[in-house]
Parts: sequence; structure tokens; C-alpha cells
Amino acid sequence: MSIVLIALATAASGGFKLPHLPLPRLPKTIEIPDMSLSDVKVRKKRVAGWTLYVYKDSFTGVTSCRLYKSRIAYESGRVVFQFAPSTDTSRATYRVAGGPALTAVAPLDTFMTTNLARLDNPSQGRVVVPAAELVGAADVAIRPRYARKARTFKLKGLDKALTQADAKGCPR
Repeated sequence: MSIVLIALATAASGGFKLPHLPLPRLPKTIEIPDMSLSDVKVRKKRVAGWTLYVYKDSFTGVTSCRLYKSRIAYESGRVVFQFAPSTDTSRATYRVAGGPALTAVAPLDTFMTTNLARLDNPSQGRVVVPAAELVGAADVAIRPRYARKARTFKLKGLDKALTQADAKGCPR
């Protein structure tokens, strides 16, 4: 212990100096990789107010898609509604087109992909609803928590956008 104290005292007095190693300089901007050199081709299309991205991997032959509009996104048979990330939506309820109130259950992958810093709010403001429940609906009202007011999301054009996604080979 006395050796540690002597070393600290020597370092504090300026008699002992650690070698200075310069830190590497990082670029000021982050460059997006050139997708033209990749095996994945990305196509973007606007359909009825929604934006459809179709990703076709020529190496594996897999097609994947992402469809979104404002704070709503469709992926793999489910629609994700986004509130503020600080909003805990783990006990959210929703009502499709004025129908009965249903409880939104957070999928397992939401909890599996959260890190330790987000354990207090693993939902990060997301409410997941199966797309099959929204077919033909004009809107969905979602109440993120019991003590909060419901917010209505307009679904205009979703059916047309999903039909277009099917035509492009997107999996449901």
C-alpha cells in the first residue's frame, strides 16, 4: 500500500509522467456505405401516403420490406405505433374503428432486444398490433397507459399500400 501512495505522490508532484498517446481522430461525418456495390437492391415507392421500401438480396434471394407513414410502421405482419420513447406502453390498450378495447401485448423480441439501460421502460414508446386486426379499419385509438388520454392514428391507405407490397413480393 505504501508503494501505491508513493507512486501517487510522485505522479501528483509532476515527477512521474505517463507517456502521452494521441487518440485517433474520428471523421466529422458518418458516411453511408455505397449500396450499389452490395448484393442488396433497395427500391423506394410512395403508395397512398405511405412509403414502401423493398429490399431484394440477389445473393440469398430473400425479399424483405418496410412500410411506414409518420409514426406508424408495418413489418412482418404487425403494425408498430410509436409514442415518445419515454412513454411506457407496456400496458397499452387499443380500439380499432370504435370496436371493443383490446390489450396490446408486448412481443417477446421487444424485451429480448433491450439492454440493461432500458429495463425501466423496455417498450420505448412502441405499441405492436397484429396487422390482421387492422384490415379495412380507418383508424385505431391507442391509450398508452391507464392514466393517459388515447391517441387516434389514421390508417388511410394502409390496405392499398399492403396490396402493393404483396405485389412486390413482400412477405406477410
